[in-house]
Amino acid sequence: MRSTIDRRRLLPLAGFAAAVAAVWTGIHVVDVWPWDRWILLYISAVYLLAVLVMLLGTRVWSARGLGLLGTALGDAGLYLGVARARFGGPPLARWELDLVRALFLVGGTLLLAGLVWWLADWLRGRPTDAAIGKEYTCR
Repeated sequence: MRSTIDRRRLLPLAGFAAAVAAVWTGIHVVDVWPWDRWILLYISAVYLLAVLVMLLGTRVWSARGLGLLGTALGDAGLYLGVARARFGGPPLARWELDLVRALFLVGGTLLLAGLVWWLADWLRGRPTDAAIGKEYTCR
């Protein structure tokens, strides 16, 4: 059986891995502790922007899309709470932690279900249905 992997698709993944390795090495070599709170704030802002783009740009929600929305909101809340604590504010309250957990549990479950359904479509030879989430959309 011939491989169906297009090697050109691996190049961006290799570039991503190289960038992560370079940043990871830099974080371990350079003392980033004074900048840590700004890094955490930046990460939470990126997740909040992703949530905004999803809310504005999604017309039909799939299980996978709702799962990504929930996990992105959970990530934003978690990083925002840690950044707040690093800026000298109070740590995350119990209700905030419970909300983050709920977002991850519900969002992660929907994401997993959407990925399983996508994989089933892809394995059945229906990549178009898998790409648009045809069988598992919420209208």
